[in-house]
Amino acid sequence: MPATTPDAGPRDDRVLAISRWTTYLVIPVLLLGFVILYLLPEQTERLFAWPIASRMSAMLMGAGYGAGALFFILSTRERRWHRFGHAMLGISAFVWPLILATLLHWGKFSHANPAFWLWLVVYLVTPLLLPWLWWRNRVHDDGQPEPGEPPLPARLRQRFVVGALGCLAIALWLFLAPTAAAAWWPWPLTPLTARVVAAWFFLPAAILAILARDGRWSTARLTFVSGLVWTLLLLLAVARAWPEFDPARASRIVYPVGLVLALLAQAAMLGWLPQASRRRASPGSSEM
Repeated sequence: MPATTPDAGPRDDRVLAISRWTTYLVIPVLLLGFVILYLLPEQTERLFAWPIASRMSAMLMGAGYGAGALFFILSTRERRWHRFGHAMLGISAFVWPLILATLLHWGKFSHANPAFWLWLVVYLVTPLLLPWLWWRNRVHDDGQPEPGEPPLPARLRQRFVVGALGCLAIALWLFLAPTAAAAWWPWPLTPLTARVVAAWFFLPAAILAILARDGRWSTARLTFVSGLVWTLLLLLAVARAWPEFDPARASRIVYPVGLVLALLAQAAMLGWLPQASRRRASPGSSEM
């Protein structure tokens, strides 16, 4: 019999209806952001909440929305909350900086454009809705691995923490010192776009920290699938916007090299980690 809590019912890892319907509602919004920002980055003045001069900045956002849409599309097939529910908490760390950036740079937005009002509604609602959904649904997750599933190796979880701290440092730098960060960044950033780009580093920082604490491969799998696609989209965006990259800055090389390393790391985890986890579960095997 599944474990129960006094006020939440059985810990059967179910997905509540409100969480499921929120997922369905989020997908078209993310796909719209992907189409406008990634496929039509030159059209932001007409189609988006504010005009973005840098194609790379627009495509960075669009790549994230596209990967997010893929994550939630895949999650509609899942019947266990823990396999995708952590994203609700991770995305909370992403949406708060965006609404703060909106308020700090209010005058930069196209208030007459319907896209701005969609942006505003989304980022006013989600900072409260997503943490609430995570809290409401998490009580049904007992935190245990699925049958036959060994935990992630401790050393790998430590690497997640290191990655989370690195992403957090970059995010804080971009958000708190946008002008200084823009002077080093490989492509042109305004204070607004610097703070928006910061949100896309707060997101992996939160997700990696959550995965390190959770320790289940089944929790991490969808994240790495969508993360792999996200990184591929970013690399393609770099190729499309390469003329924007300042040849006088070392970050022009550091950024794409970092993406390639992230791509290889995620591909390795998707292809090798399940086998490594099974070996770790067998008697006499050693930890990563």
